[in-house]
Amino acid sequence: MKFTNTSVCDTLFLRFFFATIMLIPLLVWYKPKITLNTAKNHGIRAILFGISMFFYVTSLKILPMSVVTTINFSIPIWVVILAAIFLGESIRGRLITVFLGIIGIVLTSIPVYEKVNFLTAILLILSAIGFACLDVFNKFLMNQKESMLMMLFGSSLGISLLFLPFFTFKMPQNWWIFLLLGVQANLILYCFLKAWESCDIAALQPIKYLEFPLSFFIGSRIFNDITEPWIFAGMSFLAIALTLNIRQEIRQKTAKKLEIK
Repeated sequence: MKFTNTSVCDTLFLRFFFATIMLIPLLVWYKPKITLNTAKNHGIRAILFGISMFFYVTSLKILPMSVVTTINFSIPIWVVILAAIFLGESIRGRLITVFLGIIGIVLTSIPVYEKVNFLTAILLILSAIGFACLDVFNKFLMNQKESMLMMLFGSSLGISLLFLPFFTFKMPQNWWIFLLLGVQANLILYCFLKAWESCDIAALQPIKYLEFPLSFFIGSRIFNDITEPWIFAGMSFLAIALTLNIRQEIRQKTAKKLEIK
């Protein structure tokens, strides 16, 4: 989305419009059950998702990509806390991996703190909290056996309708980028939902830190973002956090299997 020169509202409308169009054939084929409660739940999801995306894309167009990714890595700690409160998930052994990840984020942020606009940073923090709430709400619906197709379609259609009043109705020349972003939106959410179907949402949060090396590489190579020794120090903490998280989850899975036997 950093490649696009369109407004934030146009960017979000086109991305999720294409995502919606791609899901219509599946919706017609499978005919999932739609109730008033289903529509209400997906309406809430769309508003929460849309506002969080608006703050995120606004920040992405202003700040270096590495800065946005760094601040956005506060999402895992919010998710772990909210999942414990609203879903009753265990946080034993998980908070330490999240906090190690936060230390890594702080270290990588040292070279770029002076470049961060305060208001934009506030928008990013609000975006992170919004995404965390959305993750927990999605997991709640998954626990209620909500249709995965409706979760994909509901959010895409809802966000398209949310930003339709602000759309300029001018199709950009690079429209194919938004088509790819639509495909990406569906694939990302599908992969998240499938992962959450198999385990606690809190268990997956440190794995999101893998996004940072990719963001750093793209930001430094394509957008000429900052390259500093602090970034590599931070990456070390992120790697430790991820390793501890995988080790903890393997131990818990093994313990559960032994209890069943």
